[in-house]
Amino acid sequence: MANKIEMTLPAKVKYLSLLQQVATNYLLSNEISDQDQSNINLVVEEALLTILSTSLKNAINQELSFAIDIQDQSLILSFKDMGEPFDYGQLNNLPDQTIDDESFEKGLSLFIIKKLMNKVELLNLGKKGHELKLVRYLNKYQEPIEKIVEEDLSHLPYSLVFLPPEKAILI
Repeated sequence: MANKIEMTLPAKVKYLSLLQQVATNYLLSNEISDQDQSNINLVVEEALLTILSTSLKNAINQELSFAIDIQDQSLILSFKDMGEPFDYGQLNNLPDQTIDDESFEKGLSLFIIKKLMNKVELLNLGKKGHELKLVRYLNKYQEPIEKIVEEDLSHLPYSLVFLPPEKAILI
């Protein structure tokens, strides 16, 4: 397995092909399937475009950090930036008739990311900005988190967060 790759680059769309090439070479060196490579490249594209259109929308001379790693049979993609905070959950709360083109595109990007990755986390790093952390299980027998609950729970007045046992606490 290849070591973790980390890079920091200007937060500009023209670097998308560079990020995709880095991801592709990393995945090739780790013998990841062609289908997974295509999916990961699409995720990299959607994640970068979403970050640039939300968190870094008004940014000038901002940087974006990207990392790709494999740990415990999971591919981990990380995007870190110092841009404006953005609540990805707000897109889920918009009624269909009020979604403008920009919100629709962001929502579609997040939908694609969520469908192709097993775990999507937006982490607040305080003064260090925020991180979009994406995980894809490489072990085909590992059950994705989304499949644990098959019933649509979006109508409930609270949010459901899956935690690994070591992070859960007894109440």
